[in-house]
Amino acid sequence: MELPRIIIKGDVLRNIDRAKKLEWIITNGLGGYASSTVLGMNTRKYHGLLIATSKPPMDRKLVLAAMDKEILVGDKTLGLSTNRYVDVIHPQGYRFLKRFELGTMASFFWCVENVSVRESVFLPYRKNMLILFYRVKTNGKKIVLRLRPLINFRSIYGLSKHIRVFEETNRRQGFKIRFGNDEFISMKCNKGRYLPSMLKVEKKWYYNFFYEKDHERGEDCVENCYNPGTFEIKIRNDSTFYVIASYCCEMVIEPEELLKNEVKRKKEVLNGFFKLNKHVQQDDWVKWLVLAMDSHRIRRYDGKPGIIAGYHWFGEWGRDTLISIPALLVMGKSEEVRDILERFSKECKAGLMPNMLPTSTRFQPSYNSVDTSLWFINSVYTYFNYTKDLEFVKKIWGKLKSIIDHYMCGTNGIKMDSDSLIEHSPGLTWMDAKVGKEFVTPRAGKAVEIEALWYNSLRVMEFFAKKLKDKDSKKYGNLAERVKKNFEKRFWNGKYLNDCADDSTLRPNQLIALSLPFRIIDARKAKSILESVKDGLFTEYGIRTLPRNNPQFQGKYFGSLGLRDRAYHQGSIWPWLSALFMKAWMRYMGSKENLEKKVKTWVMREIRRFGLGTLPEILDGDEPFCSRGCISQAWSIAMFIELVSDSL
Repeated sequence: MELPRIIIKGDVLRNIDRAKKLEWIITNGLGGYASSTVLGMNTRKYHGLLIATSKPPMDRKLVLAAMDKEILVGDKTLGLSTNRYVDVIHPQGYRFLKRFELGTMASFFWCVENVSVRESVFLPYRKNMLILFYRVKTNGKKIVLRLRPLINFRSIYGLSKHIRVFEETNRRQGFKIRFGNDEFISMKCNKGRYLPSMLKVEKKWYYNFFYEKDHERGEDCVENCYNPGTFEIKIRNDSTFYVIASYCCEMVIEPEELLKNEVKRKKEVLNGFFKLNKHVQQDDWVKWLVLAMDSHRIRRYDGKPGIIAGYHWFGEWGRDTLISIPALLVMGKSEEVRDILERFSKECKAGLMPNMLPTSTRFQPSYNSVDTSLWFINSVYTYFNYTKDLEFVKKIWGKLKSIIDHYMCGTNGIKMDSDSLIEHSPGLTWMDAKVGKEFVTPRAGKAVEIEALWYNSLRVMEFFAKKLKDKDSKKYGNLAERVKKNFEKRFWNGKYLNDCADDSTLRPNQLIALSLPFRIIDARKAKSILESVKDGLFTEYGIRTLPRNNPQFQGKYFGSLGLRDRAYHQGSIWPWLSALFMKAWMRYMGSKENLEKKVKTWVMREIRRFGLGTLPEILDGDEPFCSRGCISQAWSIAMFIELVSDSL
């Protein structure tokens, strides 16, 4: 099984305005990562070579921001790095970049004065560690390569503004910096020597790094980084060597073995998927989807599996995790799914599953969602269909019943109405953006996907109750019948489903009603819905969240948080909904014509124009349909994996 690669060539790399929009990320299975642009120029506060945590995935910190590099050839000193400061880009190493390559590692290839230098960024799996592999071809010249680590120690959500004094221990081959609270970074190079800086503390700081993406988002975007010294490597003949950086752990001495193990692991991930999905072609775009989903899988501090909702800034989210469950199952990760579902069942309170799990030990889970618990019931049913694991259903049966009971009697702004439909407070659906005290899309009352999920949940409960010989099976079935009858009265408007009981706005949320195992709508109406969505929301880049002719439509997700949140669900394209549309079109329209070609074209375009090798959170609803939000979003990837597995 060959691993896929994405190669960006020199003509793109020398176009800095284009190249700085292409980002890459490599993750470590703990929620940590290395990420930047294909230029190596950090454009976000979330970029860096080592983002790590001692309590995965919480309290992630930027530890190593970059490696500033320069090469001495003859009497010339030339910078290989590309650093963006407030008033200048210096040095402009992108002028020497010949190629960028993304695979298991992110590799940069420079050529300077007929000397070639390759730097490859690698994160060992489930270790808070970075390995930089270097290969230098001198063509007989005597050169010196200088590497200056730019250290930071801050939350990924903050910036370093002030000069700090770190406790440093220097050695011939490297150093150790203590940050306090038993946290530290160690770095060493297996070639050359380490020269600690003799400058005063304030002179060791690089000031005014400028992060363009954060500036675009109306956020704080200027910070400082610390350089403790220089790794100096004198090279006469062709040479290979490495630099290791480790956070709060001991360094290893066999980096090549770690790389070999990670290549093997990734191949096993792909083999597992294609073994279960023999009908799927082993194309690179499919491999990238599977590997992208794998990059969101983590082992938490408690040893349990989890899913990062989106890189760079999201942690674990209940809704996102549960929607991603089918993708893990078709990847052969059923035991992992069971552990995730069991862990979530233990987090259930008053019938509610957590919507957002804490990103810091200072926070508590959030229970501000009406649909997460219903997605949980659906996920248990999906898991059972893959595994026939009835013992697990028995184990959490009490939790499943508790969800239904609480929704019927009332919990946290959620309660079954007299018509058996679920009524809920504003801001509890997935369209939960808020500006100040105002919900942009409040969707209060009865939202279409909530009723579809509620009906699906009742049918799932009826199914399991019969399996377990529970006397409530009839109750669930009768209630489901009432829900279906009243749903049609309140939501069907003759062409499509109202977005809420009293709101006939055309939105893609109704696609969820077409995708669930137990569907609340018949095939004839489903076809009409799909035609309406196609006519009003479809673009070649995906499904808009609002028709372009709606007065509330916002086509650009750009600017301050308030501006972005007003566009988040008011026109932006969400890939996960686009995958739902493609899947439903094939199911109800009775044709696979051109589907594989369209899916392939869509995925291949997206994995090369924003977050390389992965799928984004959203796209603009207006041309040129720029990718926005997180560069890698779990449910975007998961829905396309499910589509590929089910349909192609």
